[in-house]
Amino acid sequence: MSSSQIALPEMSGRRDGDPASGRKDRERNRRRILESGQVTFRDRGIDTPVTAVARRAGLAPSSVHRHFPTKRGLVEELARVTFTQYVGVLRAGAASVDPLAGLAGALRRCVALQAAGYVCTEGFVQAFPDHAARYSAEIERRLDALLDAAVESGQVRRDVGHDDLRLLLEAVDGVVRSRSGAHEPAQRLVTHFLRAVR
Repeated sequence: MSSSQIALPEMSGRRDGDPASGRKDRERNRRRILESGQVTFRDRGIDTPVTAVARRAGLAPSSVHRHFPTKRGLVEELARVTFTQYVGVLRAGAASVDPLAGLAGALRRCVALQAAGYVCTEGFVQAFPDHAARYSAEIERRLDALLDAAVESGQVRRDVGHDDLRLLLEAVDGVVRSRSGAHEPAQRLVTHFLRAVR
């Protein structure tokens, strides 16, 4: 399972009449729906019907609708989860005592998420332009801060700027759109970038 997928917890068998067990079942099903939605919408686009998400999750369509009454709500939640993953990666980078290591680690993990391509695809950008713009702006702001810290530490050349980060992400996006199995070539782009900016 990709590191950007939602890991499903191990669950014990349900005991009838046990409220805690029923709550765990609901949580488990919700995670199954989100994981299925990540893969289904990535592979088939966000126009794919919810019945396909339910089928992949091994659930009835009514189960999906109980958790997410509309497909829009499901897609928005998937995008929020993906954005939260990016923010977590970038916060971890900012917490590093070594600015260059923090930048490098964050770039590699962000590019892994970008290569995985869950939900935040071109179709999502077109369908939810406000969400996409807000998420992108926040991710770019945090990446810029990591680069600035690495420059101020003297580990990255002062002529390297925010536009260079944009070019890297655009290059990764081009790789992701042009082929399957984009993870390794996307990581090579990060390697070349990190070598070039020192």
